[in-house]
Amino acid sequence: MKRLVWAANAAMFVWAAILAPARADEPVPPVQRSNPPPRTLPPDKFDHPVLRRAYAAAARNREIVAQLPCYCWCSRMGHRSLLDCFASNHGANCDICIQEVILADEMAKKGKPAAQIRAAVIRKEYQKVTLK
Repeated sequence: MKRLVWAANAAMFVWAAILAPARADEPVPPVQRSNPPPRTLPPDKFDHPVLRRAYAAAARNREIVAQLPCYCWCSRMGHRSLLDCFASNHGANCDICIQEVILADEMAKKGKPAAQIRAAVIRKEYQKVTLK
């Protein structure tokens, strides 16, 4: 059953990526606040250190991450913000989500407010984040 769910998620992600290629003129993906913000999956659920880092970053910065758009366009699958990606396994299978949340975490550690972090994501500064 888990393989079937994973395969379905992967297929939806690939389909969304095909339908929504990144363009310089693309609109900002929608963000819809949910109150309270969803809980993230526990970081220790994942073996890979990058995934642990990403899920820990999302948990640490829930209020900020809930205000961020997700440029993998998972909003087409019902996600309301980047935080929804880390309330499920979706974040573990998406480099864009991981890069965005790591950027948000790095900026939050420097004391940047949510509005500046959101602006950086919209400028696609997450593309400079290397996953190691």
